[in-house]
Amino acid sequence: NPAWKAETDPLRKAYVDGIQVIQGQASPDAAQQQVEAGTADLLWDHVPPSPTISTMKASGDKRLAIFPGSNTNPFLKFNFQSPNNNKAMDNLKIRQAINFAINKDALVKVYGGHSINKPLTTVLPPGSLGFQQSNLYPTPNHQGDANKCKALLAEGLQEIGQSSLQPLIYVYRNSSNHPKVTASVADNLKQCGIPTKLQSTTPDDFYGKFLSATAPSKEGKWDIAGPGWNADWPGVNARTFFQPLFDGRNCGEGSTNYGCYNSAATNKLIDQALAAKTQDEAARLWAQADQQVMRDAAFVPFMVQQNPLTRSTRVNNALYLATSQLYDYTNIWLSK
Repeated sequence: NPAWKAETDPLRKAYVDGIQVIQGQASPDAAQQQVEAGTADLLWDHVPPSPTISTMKASGDKRLAIFPGSNTNPFLKFNFQSPNNNKAMDNLKIRQAINFAINKDALVKVYGGHSINKPLTTVLPPGSLGFQQSNLYPTPNHQGDANKCKALLAEGLQEIGQSSLQPLIYVYRNSSNHPKVTASVADNLKQCGIPTKLQSTTPDDFYGKFLSATAPSKEGKWDIAGPGWNADWPGVNARTFFQPLFDGRNCGEGSTNYGCYNSAATNKLIDQALAAKTQDEAARLWAQADQQVMRDAAFVPFMVQQNPLTRSTRVNNALYLATSQLYDYTNIWLSK
C-alpha cells in the first residue's frame, strides 16, 4: 500500500514488502513439503497433513502451533430443495438415518486425531455462547451405527414411497482433506444401504455452481455436500452460526443456507435470541435453537477443529488472529 504511513498505523509494522500467493496446490502434503523446504513460508487454506502434525508435536517442532477453533468444520449438508428420490432429502427419517450412519471418529483422524479435534454433535461448538452438550444421534465412540441407520431408512423409504434409494449426488471439493472425508462418509452410507454418486469439483465451483446457486439446487444437481463453517469471532458468536446457516428467510441466490433448510420454529428462536435483553437469556434461546436444528436433522456436524498452523524457519513474529484462523500477515517479519 503506497499510502501507508507508520505514524497513522500503530498496529501494523509493514515488515515485509509483499505477499505472493501461489494457487493450485491441491495436495496438503505437497504444500507442506514446500513450507518445510523453505520454498514457501505459510499454508493459506490447507490444514497440515495428519502425519506432519503428529511428527512435529512429538519432536516439539516450534514451526507447528495449534490454536483454539470455533467452528463446525466440515459438516454434511442436505439439499432440501432437491426433487431427487421423491424429495428424499426433505424426509426427516432419512436425514436422521444419515446422522446415525457417520463415523465421526474416522473423520477426526483424517484431520490429525483427537488431540486437536473433537467429534461434534451440536450446531454450536464448545466455547460459544449457548453451547450445551447434547447428542440426539449417539453411536458407540462416535463410530456410527449402521443398524439404526437401516431402521430409520426403512421408515423413510416407506414414507416417500420407494423400496430403495437411487444414488445420492454427493458433491465435494477436490482439494485438501475433502476427498478423504468424502470417501469415508460415502463408505458409511453404503454400509447402511444408501448409495452415492460422487461429484468432484473445484472449491470455487463447489459453492458458486452448486451449494449457493438456486437453480442447480432446485434441479437436484446435488443432494448432499460437505462444506465447513468458521465463526467470524470467538465467544458470543451463536448468531454467526444460526443466521447464515439455518435461517430459512435467507434462502436465495448466493445464500450460505445451503440447500435451504427452513423451519418456522428455528426462525422464531433466532429472532428471540437476537432480541434477548441479557446474555443468559440469549444463551438459553440459542441452546433451544440448537436443539431444534438437531431434532430436524438439518445437517450432520462432524467435528470442531482446533487450528494447526505451520511456518517456514524464516517466519518470525507469527501472531494468531482468531477472526481469520491464520497468522497476522501484517506483522510477520522474515529472517534473511
